[in-house]
Amino acid sequence: MGSLKIPASGWVYIDANIVIYAVERIEPYSTLLTPLWQAAHEGQISLITSELTWLETLTKPLRDKNTRLEALFRAFLTAAEMTLIPATLPIWEQAAQLRGLGLKTPDALHAATALAIRCNLLVTNDPIFQRVGALPVTVLNTLLSDCNTFAKTLIRETTPFGLLESCLLWNIGQFVRTDTGDYSFRVTRTEPFPQVSN
Repeated sequence: MGSLKIPASGWVYIDANIVIYAVERIEPYSTLLTPLWQAAHEGQISLITSELTWLETLTKPLRDKNTRLEALFRAFLTAAEMTLIPATLPIWEQAAQLRGLGLKTPDALHAATALAIRCNLLVTNDPIFQRVGALPVTVLNTLLSDCNTFAKTLIRETTPFGLLESCLLWNIGQFVRTDTGDYSFRVTRTEPFPQVSN
């Protein structure tokens, strides 16, 4: 798995999908985001998001009457490490201008909020934010894609079509970068997987 590069200090803006991955523990994103939460907990960075995230994350648990999930989202968004930024008129004005880049209204509001705060990084899984040139953006799927490209290249160069490639094809493992910079393969799924013929 690629690694999330966290700034040495400053504001890190998190999109609503990042909050959902964290609270619902959706893999592989939850693991990828662990260093971000640790850096915030240690005071290295400050986490911010728009108050819009409150709406985006609570809609489903409220609709489904899932009080447990609702409580988890509320706890996450009110944690000491998290700051919710209100949408002021200047932020709405900036969002209106960003709509010209093809961003939908919620994404434009997130981007405008991140710009207003002058965040050091915006973490998302939506590549549309890369259209905003002034925003330093990390897209989680890009990190995963980079790792998968490396893994597939490594397999083609070092092994015949066999168990290791089958593991990747059936999503039962992942490559993990070690402290020395090497990669090791870790099986993450225990149920049987289909046989792959040559």
